[in-house]
Amino acid sequence: MSIIGFGLVIAIPFSVLSFSFSSYDSIDKTLVYEYLSDSPSDGESLYLNIDYGNVIIDYIDPPVDYLVKIEVNIRMGGAGLVGKEYSDYYNIIKGDLTSSPINFTMKLSPGITETVVETLTKSVSVIVTLQKGIIFDIFAELFRGNFKITVPFNVEINSIKVNNTFGEIVYILENCILGGNITGETTQGDVILQSYNTRYIRNSFWYLKSIEDEILFDIRIDQSIEMGANITGYGESLENHATIMYYDDVSTVGAWIKTKDLTSGSYSDFEHYFNEDGWTPNYNSDSGYEFVSNDFPAVSNYNISIKCYAYYLFYKWNLYNKPT
Repeated sequence: MSIIGFGLVIAIPFSVLSFSFSSYDSIDKTLVYEYLSDSPSDGESLYLNIDYGNVIIDYIDPPVDYLVKIEVNIRMGGAGLVGKEYSDYYNIIKGDLTSSPINFTMKLSPGITETVVETLTKSVSVIVTLQKGIIFDIFAELFRGNFKITVPFNVEINSIKVNNTFGEIVYILENCILGGNITGETTQGDVILQSYNTRYIRNSFWYLKSIEDEILFDIRIDQSIEMGANITGYGESLENHATIMYYDDVSTVGAWIKTKDLTSGSYSDFEHYFNEDGWTPNYNSDSGYEFVSNDFPAVSNYNISIKCYAYYLFYKWNLYNKPT
């Protein structure tokens, strides 16, 4: 009996393993879509709707044949993939390649759940390349994945609006020109905005919000040139902490940064590390801590309010990423 029992124990998992290996396969697919226009305008709109995947947006110098290039990279591996294509799991709607606005949608295929793609998917990226010289409005809806946009030197962009459910939102503005507003809201993920010597065509509004889980809420501003307009900002992190780093050495640029702890109103967890020369710190029982530059109000100003359910770190910021 013991010999028969031993034989059965070996036979059952062996058959399961045989089936698993026979159905195991992989998918490695790259898809490229180039959006053209016979008569491109100075202002274009880009709409992205992504169920699953990381979105990265960068710029390229002209001349190129496209206004926007979208490259999708899908890597999958696991049991049950034999005979399958990427389209069995992801439904891509590229929209019209020759007209505005530009619409790109990548949803899960009908009948496919998030659990299925999480099990099989190794990585999914949506890499968007924009032509410099074209002013874009960018609107993105993501369900699961990170979003990052870098706007480089002397590039003009209008508004950026991103709604995310599970994933971070990162805005990096590097000596660029902003003509609109910035909005970023995520349910579960970090929110990061870094602005280095950004110039503004008109008064702009920033709205940044994170809601759940271990969230990093991070705003960093380095302004060593004229701004050209005013920024009004509002940020809120409902679960974790906020880091605020600010630096300017221009007499015509001022700042008023207000921080409010939503936990108990005690502010005992608030820390600030910066050289107070040029600043007037103040505590207000209603509005929280206020840090006002001595040249506020200046010709152009940052007026930013932050609310958080934990603590803040306030640094004097510089281009070398070193708090002082």
